[in-house]
Amino acid sequence: MPLTRSVQGPIVRTHPNELHIRDIAAYNEIFRIGTPFEKEGRFYGFPFEGSHFSKPDSKSARKRRNLLQPHLSDKSIKKIQPVLERSINQFSRILQNASDDESGVDLSLGYRSITIDMLLRYGFGKTLKTLDDGSFNCRVAEDMDDVLFGSLIAKHFPKVGKAVFELLLRLPRAIAKTVKVSSILEMREECYGMLRQTIEKPRVEDVSHSRIFDTAVKELISDSRQLSIDDLTAEAVVLLFAGGEATAISVIVGTFHLLSDPKRLHILKQELLSAMPDGRILTLSELEKLPYLRGVVKEALRFTQGAPGRLPRVVPSDGATLCGEFIPGQTIVSSSHYVYHFDSHIFDDPFAFKPERWLDETDSQRLDKHMLSFSRGSRGCIGINLAYAELYLIFAHVLRKFDLSLDGTTMDDMTLRDYYAPMAKGHLKVRVYGYDKRVHIDGSE
Repeated sequence: MPLTRSVQGPIVRTHPNELHIRDIAAYNEIFRIGTPFEKEGRFYGFPFEGSHFSKPDSKSARKRRNLLQPHLSDKSIKKIQPVLERSINQFSRILQNASDDESGVDLSLGYRSITIDMLLRYGFGKTLKTLDDGSFNCRVAEDMDDVLFGSLIAKHFPKVGKAVFELLLRLPRAIAKTVKVSSILEMREECYGMLRQTIEKPRVEDVSHSRIFDTAVKELISDSRQLSIDDLTAEAVVLLFAGGEATAISVIVGTFHLLSDPKRLHILKQELLSAMPDGRILTLSELEKLPYLRGVVKEALRFTQGAPGRLPRVVPSDGATLCGEFIPGQTIVSSSHYVYHFDSHIFDDPFAFKPERWLDETDSQRLDKHMLSFSRGSRGCIGINLAYAELYLIFAHVLRKFDLSLDGTTMDDMTLRDYYAPMAKGHLKVRVYGYDKRVHIDGSE
């Protein structure tokens, strides 16, 4: 990506039939609502085949998104704040025990565990057993690095990747599990099993909240010709992969930078202490109004970028004019979020974690135009409201209640690599050296 800074002009040929475009007006045209630029199918296929994410055209994707969208609206997410807080209470209990024992904590596994638990609760009405047992030793969280590695192979070598996974399906499970990339298959199997249970054992009506897959499962039961359990399995994999890992890495990176910068950490803690003197957590609407917390959330998203690398789209058959240049039909065009989020012309000192850059409302509105963590348009991230809710709640709960310090984690450990989603080189290790005993931490259900 840094190479594009030294190249004259916004368009760079990266493959024989692919152009990388670095221009926000062109990005907004390619990714606008109703765009004629369809997804390049090979890049978005396995292991998400059958999901709305993998469908090249917006029309077919919209039908699937409409089954999930009502449960992921801003209004719906704010209603289920108590559900999300149950996950945080379990998480907080483990940190409290670590403080009492003066033991180290792998917060990379911890944050992955909490985001996965939130998704399981809201998606299926289930919980992560390891959190219930007081541990972050969650196999799904531990295997996520392998899942990302497998996804990298599938994206850049789609034919090879698919052949490998088809071979793994034919092998005895005991042998297949020894292969690093088999974690993707295990994730699909677990999602399939949860959906099968949901279909075979319909829920007793719970007036407290709906679940993400309620509408989709009802549709499947009423008309299996239009929707299959394999389709919903693919949707569940997307939800766990994107909703679990993408949110977790943002909290991981944000926490690291705050713990590396006592001055900025102090500013955030003072804001949280002032807003919540007795430890009573605010509503999501109230948390969103805390200016420095909002800046922390924005910087965490800016640093992790959602999907850092190329997101290829296909130019419509009649061609298109972008950046003043005519581009023939069927050409692949891509835009990397990295070059926008770290553009020094937009973000002053872009490699510094500076929540205060978001405090001025005018500056914030200007910077927001170049924030692409959730993409844009009709194919933008369906889980944006849930992701924001998780970020606000986790940052507020953890940094209000606990005093943390880095336990050997370095900047090099937090170097992000593009495995389709961002993945840190190492894990975030911390020590919990204190917590506010005035705050009641309820680990019960």
